[in-house]
Amino acid sequence: MPIKDKKVEGLNAEKVFYIIAPDDSMRGFRIAKGDRVMVYLTPELETNAIYVIELEGKRMIRQLKRLDANKVLLISQSNEIKTESKDIKNFKIIGKCIKVEFEL
Repeated sequence: MPIKDKKVEGLNAEKVFYIIAPDDSMRGFRIAKGDRVMVYLTPELETNAIYVIELEGKRMIRQLKRLDANKVLLISQSNEIKTESKDIKNFKIIGKCIKVEFEL
């Protein structure tokens, strides 16, 4: 990635990294197993954005939607949309997904 003024895609270059999507749980959002996902390391939550989170010792990619001050809706879509409501204290936000790259 080109770095301009110590930034990648307008973000601090030291906080940008790639992960490989571990499964097809976000296929409805065009993120399939093996795709490269650019992530910006941040603990802050923007509603309706896609994040890498750690829940019960597992890291996963999910769309997050704030329901109220303490509750967040975790959304995934493989063949059908799956949602679960969690207390924000029960999982850790690792970073916000910025871009997905895949092979043709």
